[in-house]
Amino acid sequence: MKTPRKQRLWIGLAGSVAAAVLFALACPPFGYTLTAWLVPGILLVSVRRLPYRHAFESGLLFGVVSGGLVARWLPESLELAYGLSPLAASLAAYAGITVAVGIPCALMTLAFAYASRRVKRQDLPLVGTFFWVTTEWVRSQMLGWELIGHTQFRELWLIQIADLGGVFAVSFVVVFVSVAFAEAVSGLATRTHSLLSAGRSVALPIAAVAISASYGVGALQVYDASPSAAISNVETVEPERSALLHASFSPAALSSRQIATRPDLRFRQVSTIEQNGVRVSPLECEDVLYAGVVREVVDGGADVLINNCRVAWLAAADSVASDQHLAMAVLRTVESRRFLVRATNHNDGELITASGATLTEKPSGISMAISDRSTRYMQIGDSWLLLGFGVSLIIVGRGRRS
Repeated sequence: MKTPRKQRLWIGLAGSVAAAVLFALACPPFGYTLTAWLVPGILLVSVRRLPYRHAFESGLLFGVVSGGLVARWLPESLELAYGLSPLAASLAAYAGITVAVGIPCALMTLAFAYASRRVKRQDLPLVGTFFWVTTEWVRSQMLGWELIGHTQFRELWLIQIADLGGVFAVSFVVVFVSVAFAEAVSGLATRTHSLLSAGRSVALPIAAVAISASYGVGALQVYDASPSAAISNVETVEPERSALLHASFSPAALSSRQIATRPDLRFRQVSTIEQNGVRVSPLECEDVLYAGVVREVVDGGADVLINNCRVAWLAAADSVASDQHLAMAVLRTVESRRFLVRATNHNDGELITASGATLTEKPSGISMAISDRSTRYMQIGDSWLLLGFGVSLIIVGRGRRS
């Protein structure tokens, strides 16, 4: 049964807006993490049969609306941090959201609409998942703020797989499940799927969740156990935080190295400093947005990360920005299996453990497990993702137009 063109356009518009709202609800301050599992399926299934131009526009709409809802604090932050007028701050904020979020999402929905005309329906969830996660990877090269994997930062059973594939591994599981179930429901509704074929199409995503949960349970037991090499008291690091942060940009800093950080590609110093027998790497606020920066300091021997978020732009924003930033810090700790001490404008700071648990009370007297090993993700990075994207392109290229 074919859907009239005008009706498809309305479905695409409604799906884009609904997905954007659900994504915002999954992010702090709301934190309804389950709504994130609906977002990819609703968006991609609602746009896949649209004409290419409208598929592009729907993705752009999703990106701009979701970015605006999630970072609604951004215009005021730019206004106060840079002395912009309210109009100029709003224009700058939405221009940035359009470039960093809207256009990548638009290209993704355009590509998925093209793929849906060439790929067998049972292959669409996997292809769509790699398109989505690769889009997040592209976004992360500019500003990886609030990816779909970040919305799950409180779900410790799931995010442990980040030490294998980064935040993108978490995103992969969420998107794969979402698109597969949405395609199955859509197929049942249009009678293009039997109940048996719909069940088969969701079997692999369900298995992915089961495997992730099993790995997560095992990892939590390991990283909550505080193995032998440990600091008996985190206060040995905590009182020296401000001094260490200033020292990190000093020419005399120990093991100083230059690394390139995005988005401005300026070179600056990120150091590893030994304090009480522990190698500490102080990071600026935006550093935890980039897994590559954390990989550099871990390769440089960091045992513990310290993240200073007492910065002007975050002070200008409300606590929502700080909570969203926390989600990224949590994923960085799991990816690297390094403890992170975090100081912000809006509270006294947190200690994030190697399993991603956040401790907001002063962590006096607890044991901090120190690992001198590198995780799989720190070793291989995002190569698995790019390989999967390449395979998806081959599948689409070899498909027949329908």
